[in-house]
Amino acid sequence: MQRFTLRILFLLLVLALVGCKKSKDSDATPAPSVNENAEHDEADDGPLRVEIDAELLHTFEDKLVSTDDRRPEDNTPVKHHEYDLQEGDRIYVEMEALDPFRTYLLIATPNRTGGYQNSECYPGQGLSSCVRFVADQTGTYLFMANAATTRSKGRYTLKIYKETEEQAKANAAAHAIATEKSEQRLQKHLAEQKKEREARKAARKKAKEDAERKTPTQEQDANKAVDEEN
Repeated sequence: MQRFTLRILFLLLVLALVGCKKSKDSDATPAPSVNENAEHDEADDGPLRVEIDAELLHTFEDKLVSTDDRRPEDNTPVKHHEYDLQEGDRIYVEMEALDPFRTYLLIATPNRTGGYQNSECYPGQGLSSCVRFVADQTGTYLFMANAATTRSKGRYTLKIYKETEEQAKANAAAHAIATEKSEQRLQKHLAEQKKEREARKAARKKAKEDAERKTPTQEQDANKAVDEEN
């Protein structure tokens, strides 16, 4: 009876320790992750992006149209948004196209003497642009939602996040993983395109060589067949 009681107490102790470990694991803060599409096979054409773990300060949602202001450098459409930041804020900004067009993001500091820009978050996708920086001034920053080409237009969101130092490191690490996967996918796609071009070129060359190798008899037979059809 005493042995049976000891076994029961030992089993209860083990279950208590397991429950404690699970509780600690569940309380841990999850690291930012690449979205579900990024875990698929590289042949998947779904977009890659990182789910940002940070405080969302503000979301601008708008649309680029043909009547918008134009950047004098390249005549591309641009919309201007303003938002106040404090010196030392760790900021992550992402512009994402809701319609299919290539985005371009520019940010100007309050005194307009500095800034940041980005054409695409992930190689080969072009539907989002992002910038991570630490605000070096307190004041109103200018966020310019821009398109990469003069005729581009469509709906977009521009989100401003505030990160802690730990969040910035974790988000940047997750972004690096997504960027690498996106680059691999892009290179695979380019290699497949090159292979297809070479195959078409080889087929045209073979067809030309076959035509040049036709014997006079074959040409006569071909001409005769044409004459008979006529």
